[in-house]
Amino acid sequence: MFGAIISDAWQAGALQRPGICPQSPESFAADAAPLRESILPGVPDDAIAAALACWTALFGMISFELFGQFENVITDRAAFFAHNHGLPGPARRAAGLRDPARLAAGPAPVSQHCEPVTWDSG
Repeated sequence: MFGAIISDAWQAGALQRPGICPQSPESFAADAAPLRESILPGVPDDAIAAALACWTALFGMISFELFGQFENVITDRAAFFAHNHGLPGPARRAAGLRDPARLAAGPAPVSQHCEPVTWDSG
């Protein structure tokens, strides 16, 4: 399911290459190739690496919640989760996701794929 979501989003232009993530190491190409062939068709290595990082972060957040690791640490866990995985503004751009309001305009020009991210409240 995860692979289909990422692949469909990439093909639709809803994802872009992560601008603030370091480029994946050359050795990752050998790991990305079977993933691309099986569940992530057409998705480039850097986007696969970013998707795996996001997936493991989400998995970790859910595991912390399920096993009580946030107890007596985070009082408003719903807001904390939404902040980290709701991807508002800058976080959405950092993860390579385009603003849904801009999707109707089609794929972003290449210059927008590499714009620096500023950490504001937007």
